[in-house]
Amino acid sequence: MSTRQVVKALRRNECQLTGTDGPHDKWVCKCGKHSTAVPRHTETSVGVVRNIIRDLGCLPEGWLQ
Repeated sequence: MSTRQVVKALRRNECQLTGTDGPHDKWVCKCGKHSTAVPRHTETSVGVVRNIIRDLGCLPEGWLQ
C-alpha cells in the first residue's frame, strides 16, 4: 500500500500529524489516546499497515480500505 494512501486515510479520520522524527511521522488519533509512527517511504509494507491499524484501535473497523 502506498504511504500516500495511508496518510489520506489518517486525515480522513481526523488524525493529526504531531511530529516528524527521523524517517517517520508521528500521528495521533482524534481522541488523543492512541498514536502511531508512519514511515516516509513511498510504499508501506503489510506488516507496518497492520501495526498502524492496531495502534489506532479507536478508529472504526475498515478505516484503511
